[in-house]
Amino acid sequence: MQDQTTLSVSTSSINASADGQTSTITVFCNTSWEIDRPKGNIYSTNTNGNTISVKVTPNKKETNRNESFNIITADGKCSQHISISQSGKVYSLDVNPTNITDTGSGGTIKININTNASSWSINNLPSWCSTQNKTNDSFVLSVKANTATTNRTGTFSIKAGNQRQQITITQSAGQATPKFVPKTVTIDSKIKRTD
Repeated sequence: MQDQTTLSVSTSSINASADGQTSTITVFCNTSWEIDRPKGNIYSTNTNGNTISVKVTPNKKETNRNESFNIITADGKCSQHISISQSGKVYSLDVNPTNITDTGSGGTIKININTNASSWSINNLPSWCSTQNKTNDSFVLSVKANTATTNRTGTFSIKAGNQRQQITITQSAGQATPKFVPKTVTIDSKIKRTD
């Protein structure tokens, strides 16, 4: 009497981090077996005897992703479904400083950026500000002189991945320009000229 085909695995699910990882699955089977999809969009497999090594690639997006494959016996009588789930990338962003106080005369200040994102952007910069000397981890903020006699406040943001940090700039009032008031001189017509 022929033995009944049996198939089981050490785990049927893989929960991978966004950084990617390699997991091992042990297959228990009394006959030959194969993987229906040895390679997917987010994983690849390597088989050695009754052990499957599953390598999940890093996820650079913020959204989770899922994939799966099946282990099937040669006679097609048994199968095991293996599911793979991977969390999205969690980005970090630290900006310093985030609150800037400037005199009315204007000037420049260096802003430092610390993030694990591959790139970052500056958004909604006030019209009286500009940037220069941008590198991977910093930029220089240039603030124009305030010609008004009142304080002004502006905000803009730094975005890296799914993280956003707001920066607030407060600038003092500018120096008021003195007004020239012409002086009126009255000449007495009765004054006589003497030589």
